[in-house]
Amino acid sequence: MPQALIDHLLLPAVKILVLVFLGVLPLITYLVLAERKVLGFIQARVGPNRVGPWGLLQPIADVAKLLVKEDVIPRRAVKWAFVLGPCLVVGPIVEEICFRGWLFRRLHQEAGWSLKAAVWTSALLFGLFHLTDVWGSEWYRILGRVATTGLLGALLAWLYVRWSWNLWLVVGFHVMWNLGTVGIWWSMSRTLLVLALGLKILSILIAVIATKRHFRSQQPRMKPEPKAA
Repeated sequence: MPQALIDHLLLPAVKILVLVFLGVLPLITYLVLAERKVLGFIQARVGPNRVGPWGLLQPIADVAKLLVKEDVIPRRAVKWAFVLGPCLVVGPIVEEICFRGWLFRRLHQEAGWSLKAAVWTSALLFGLFHLTDVWGSEWYRILGRVATTGLLGALLAWLYVRWSWNLWLVVGFHVMWNLGTVGIWWSMSRTLLVLALGLKILSILIAVIATKRHFRSQQPRMKPEPKAA
């Protein structure tokens, strides 16, 4: 394994995971436990004290309950908004920060990888990240998912570079793409399916055409050579 990959990708990723899971998350969970203890004292009631001595294992029980809790959509909730919220807001922002804002930029700018190597490496990892719902399926479904999401990752990285490392513009395109994907999931008729596919194709065309025009406008214009006297 190249030393640059270890120094600029693996070691920082391990440090971040250690900091998050052994530092930030335990701190937050036990601050919440302390808050619940104080609120119980103020309200003259017993705070959380059932799990572990003095209730010190209550955060672990809360996390376990959260992981196995059924995903329930409230009866009076607006179903499309309840599902679209994470798909259109949380997912694109988190994925773009991780894969384009951190991984791709770190490989290209700090590890010194060429632009193509950084683009395709981050795109491949982006495709592998989206195997959660097809893992264990037929090999062609797995390969198709890696190929399609990998190409999407490459397109997002290309947009990121062409628009002068503007991450929020890439997030906007990702939101449009996810909107088309959700439309395909919920397509109850052929018309809705065509509209959803059309939205995805339209988003690609708009992104490519706008990026080409933007890139050309940023190029320095060549001045004509002065004519010889």
